[in-house]
Amino acid sequence: MIRFFIKAVFVVILIYVALLVATPWVKYYIYKNAFNNIIYSEKRFPDFNVKKNLLEEAKELNIPVRAENIKIEIVNFKKIYTVEYVENVFFPYINKEVTFRFILKGEKDIEGEYE
Repeated sequence: MIRFFIKAVFVVILIYVALLVATPWVKYYIYKNAFNNIIYSEKRFPDFNVKKNLLEEAKELNIPVRAENIKIEIVNFKKIYTVEYVENVFFPYINKEVTFRFILKGEKDIEGEYE
């Protein structure tokens, strides 16, 4: 009976740790999909609307993205969108914090928008 209890506690702890570590990655992939949809489907909107939409999406997913984390550069007739953020996961019982660093990058041809 005690062996079963120890195994059950171990499985519960393992599932808990897996959920803590997997949550930032799941949010990253959902945000990555939204990032691609926003930058590739919004040809008529200016850059501040793209930033606003990226910030709103991050807020909905509870991702720590601020306006200064979103960069839009124009290089060789392409717009390069970059979102960089850090998310921390805290393990409460062992007082350990794990930091995940995520970078999203996308390019889009300007297609006569400027110059």
